[in-house]
Amino acid sequence: MKLASLVTRRYSTFPLTGVFIGGLFSFRALVGIGASGLAHQPLPAPIPVLLALYPVCGGVGGLLAALTWPLVRWFGGAFIVGVVAVLPMVVGAELIVEHAPIDEALGTGAVIALLIGGFAGAAEWLQENRRPLRLAHLWLFAALANAVAWPVGLHWAGEWPAVLALALFFFPLALAAMATVAKLDPNRPNGPTDDRAA
Repeated sequence: MKLASLVTRRYSTFPLTGVFIGGLFSFRALVGIGASGLAHQPLPAPIPVLLALYPVCGGVGGLLAALTWPLVRWFGGAFIVGVVAVLPMVVGAELIVEHAPIDEALGTGAVIALLIGGFAGAAEWLQENRRPLRLAHLWLFAALANAVAWPVGLHWAGEWPAVLALALFFFPLALAAMATVAKLDPNRPNGPTDDRAA
């Protein structure tokens, strides 16, 4: 019963949090709309669409985060949750505000979501008091990401999937390298990211 209550709360809290964050972006958009009006510049979309864009996309991102939340038990899963939470808002902004083609919007959204959402999800995982993270797990995640990135980058060289592959190649490697350097620091106190004996 307690578990069901927690799950129900998650499916209501996460989307509402996304709507609230989207509302903050809408307030910023409202300032931009006012500035465009004063400068007599055309808007990229009708005002109601621009104001509803971020709360709606934020709510969708929150729902996706709630659906994928069980993955946060694993470091790579937290990375994925962060990506899917950010992706709808970025893709929506690319489609509505920038009028980008769907493939370009998805490519740009995926890259930004990887860099921002993935980093935020990974950072949140590291700050939580979860079971200690073995460096081997982190390097395994980086190796799997690189195994996907290489063929994608080579097959779609010069196109948007190659940009996504580039982010997927470097970001996990950077995380693994930073965690390894931190592990080797003799002045660093023990914490949830420390390696364990096998």
